[in-house]
Amino acid sequence: MAKVSQRMAAENCLQEDQDFRRLSESNIFGISCTAALVSSTPKKGAHRCHVAVVSQSGGMVYSLQLDKELRRSREQEDLVCSTLLLDALAMQCNFLTKKSPHSIPSKSVEASEGEGDSFEAAELASIDVIEATELSPVDIIDAVCSGTVSSAVLVARTDCQDPAAPLTEQFAVFQDLVVPRGTLIYPGSFNPLHEGHVALVEAALSQAGGHQLVLFELAVANVDKPPLPRDEILRRLRQFHAGTNPIFRNRKLANFAVVLTAESLFVGKAALFEGCTFLVGADTFSRLIDRKYYLSQPIQKESDRSAEDSGGGQLQPVVNMIIALSTIKERGCRFLVGGRLATCHQHKIPQDRQVPGGGQPQSNSSSEAVFDTMEDVLARSDVRALLPADIVNIFAGLKESEFRVDISSTA
Repeated sequence: MAKVSQRMAAENCLQEDQDFRRLSESNIFGISCTAALVSSTPKKGAHRCHVAVVSQSGGMVYSLQLDKELRRSREQEDLVCSTLLLDALAMQCNFLTKKSPHSIPSKSVEASEGEGDSFEAAELASIDVIEATELSPVDIIDAVCSGTVSSAVLVARTDCQDPAAPLTEQFAVFQDLVVPRGTLIYPGSFNPLHEGHVALVEAALSQAGGHQLVLFELAVANVDKPPLPRDEILRRLRQFHAGTNPIFRNRKLANFAVVLTAESLFVGKAALFEGCTFLVGADTFSRLIDRKYYLSQPIQKESDRSAEDSGGGQLQPVVNMIIALSTIKERGCRFLVGGRLATCHQHKIPQDRQVPGGGQPQSNSSSEAVFDTMEDVLARSDVRALLPADIVNIFAGLKESEFRVDISSTA
């Protein structure tokens, strides 16, 4: 419950302020309480109360067992538990300096008139038992890789400029955060994160009017590559600290974070980030409309079997593609596609579009290079004529005049 309340507090903060930086600057935490107290029906078990406080750096659980021999009333036990809750809250907000759980609750509880000797009974007695258990921070990389956590948003802390510091000191971490609709999601391998990535984001923001949340997504799994080892995940995540990475100096981009997921497919990403816009390069777009990536997907509708029977196995991947892209569309997601330097040999670009020079692509081919846009990829695609117009319309492309950087990441 405390974890859920912390996540909801972070989501409300992000929704209101539209600024990831507020998440790292604010003392965002969750607090919860559960209790089994005296009632009209006598309880066989102990009368007890548990208070949990969860923050980005871990948390505390206070467990209180009330002595039944004191014969407190329900109101008196409520007072004890309420004071425990308030003192835990005050300590988390640094309003209370005491740290010993044995001093909780304090004598701030006052008895109202007519309660007789209830003041002593409403305080924590020496025979009551209270224990405090410290919660260690979750190893977020292991949690995402194992599937315990679906996603983890990491926001750089401004008070830590040490590139070798532990991840939880460099970043404020939020598990399974639901980001506001309209957030710009940029999936990639970021090996390494380079100026081309930042420039593409800035071009996308310029087209959208400037103010928009930006979330770089690093997936631990990829359909074309083996899973990333832990040390490599850690290295790539550290790149997104604006205070330690010189790439972000003298750039306009400041309101951003990085999210770690295990989603290798855009259908899964769309489920995590409903209503968001995915920023991708022309190479990723070409894979999104490449039938070979839909060969192993099962038929999801009975009506699709007739398409398979009439068109053979060649048509079924296109049907699977349309189903997948339709699902993404139904989740309110769209794509913004930036151009990318490609080779004529790799993509069979017509001779009249071959441009000598124009940068050095990361390729072993000696073929001439050309800047590939979304429209170029669509024009070459063998499935373009088979895609419904409403599916094609979830993609929008940046013109070469709006964005061009002739560098790329490796695997």
